Amino acid sequence: MKKSSKYKILVVDDQLYIRKILSKRLKILGYEVLTTQSGEEAIKLCSFFCPDLIILDIMLCGINGYEVCSKIRSSSDVPIIFISALDKLSNQLKGFRIGGNDFIVKPFSIDEIEEKILLRLKNENNKEKSTIRIHNFEINLIKKVLIRNSEIFLLTPTETKLLKVFLLEKNKILTRKTIIKRVWGFNYSSHIDIRVVDVYISKLRVKIEDDPTNPQILKTIRRIGYKFYSK
Repeated sequence: MKKSSKYKILVVDDQLYIRKILSKRLKILGYEVLTTQSGEEAIKLCSFFCPDLIILDIMLCGINGYEVCSKIRSSSDVPIIFISALDKLSNQLKGFRIGGNDFIVKPFSIDEIEEKILLRLKNENNKEKSTIRIHNFEINLIKKVLIRNSEIFLLTPTETKLLKVFLLEKNKILTRKTIIKRVWGFNYSSHIDIRVVDVYISKLRVKIEDDPTNPQILKTIRRIGYKFYSK
């Protein structure tokens, strides 16, 4: 990962004190920072400043943050972290759907912002493939978001781990004990009720199956475990 002094961050927020706080802290950390309160100006700045990451408020003067993100996404995949006082799940889902990479609810901790920036830039630097398309759904393992037939589902950390295991072991039968060891770890294999696997399988089926009561992808192998079928 390159040094932070070579990273450029664009902060877009209509509140002056937030722009000042973020700008001061990020510059101390070695980032090159530009700030603006305008969505229209943010789009223009992307053209010549070429930020490595954008911190974007939603409620802006003029066009809102969603519109800014949508316009930027038409020509750039720069990481975008939304910051907003809009704390409803629907607001977060909309942000992810139009191309946001993360969402932080105001009021926020400056330490949280720092960690999110470091994580996002590290992910970009590693160039790891985060999106997987299989069957009729798409999974973003970093965002923990699954999209099936245009419907968006948020995955819990455990559901994400479980899905990763099945994606790595497609078309293989996995016993419940194997799943517990792979998802919860060896230290938990003798302490977790084996039926907890069935509970999480049921939750996962709701998100990946068209008809969870008649699963075609994640099937039960009687008296043994489960099998994830790929095309």
